[in-house]
Amino acid sequence: MPTVSNVSATNIGNTSATINYTINANNAATTTEVHYVPTAGGTVQIQAGPSASGSTDTVLSQVISGLTPNTNYEYNVWAFNSEGTAFLQSSLYFTTTGTTTPDGN
Repeated sequence: MPTVSNVSATNIGNTSATINYTINANNAATTTEVHYVPTAGGTVQIQAGPSASGSTDTVLSQVISGLTPNTNYEYNVWAFNSEGTAFLQSSLYFTTTGTTTPDGN
């Protein structure tokens, strides 16, 4: 089963953020996804991430975009391979920068 570790958000802007993480595929081709949702509610969004393979830790990152300015997001990284599914047991959070206008833009 893959393992997920060292998850963090960097380069947080008005409408995007970079999610960084480490995957150990444990010798099975592994795909990744970043799951995120505004903490105020909404539909969970899923962004496909890069893949990993082999038995050593692989540092990966995925840019998520189309975010709302000045909004708190909950996120997590999922990893899938033929041996199972892995994700962090607790979600993480970041807040986009900027301000929204009264009409929501």
